[in-house]
Amino acid sequence: FALKDGASGIFCAAGQCGDEDLEVCCDPLAKCNSFTCPAAYTLRPDAAHVMCAAQTCTRDGDFAVCCEPRARCSKFSCPEQYLPKEHASELFCARPECEAEIDLLACCEHAGNCSTYSCPSGYMLRENASTIFCPFETCAEDDMNTCCVRKGCCYAFLLQADEDEDAQDTSPSSSSYSTSPAQPGEGKPCCFSRSLGV
Repeated sequence: FALKDGASGIFCAAGQCGDEDLEVCCDPLAKCNSFTCPAAYTLRPDAAHVMCAAQTCTRDGDFAVCCEPRARCSKFSCPEQYLPKEHASELFCARPECEAEIDLLACCEHAGNCSTYSCPSGYMLRENASTIFCPFETCAEDDMNTCCVRKGCCYAFLLQADEDEDAQDTSPSSSSYSTSPAQPGEGKPCCFSRSLGV
């Protein structure tokens, strides 16, 4: 407790003040949980039980008692699939120690994934591209080999199919044997628009 403002003009019930005059003469001290710390600081965990010096907490009188510095995001290690935010040294975690459950989105941003990348002509996105991550927020030209694979050549596909057929039956009398090259699209699930000589 602290004496009320203007206590010199407040009188007790008898010639001498006693315990029964506590509420007449005094006000309870404020607690730190009523104080607002500056942006780079946070209230102590036990702020609800820490008393300020007077009925109202003040920056000059109670800052050091009520507040402790917050950790900077530059001290936080972003997990896989996340990147540190720009100017992380100027950003703060919620408490004196950074915690992934609380500070992840404050300190980190999602890394770009390959699903948003546009592969150049002749290439296609890798399988499960959304689970492949780039080293920056947005995938860039340098990530082409990470995100893309060259499209298959249909001519090579047809040749491989013919080799497989020949390996099964190389007899000239066989009805499945043919000396003519396979033509694009003849029963094959792949098309090729250029000449076979390319």
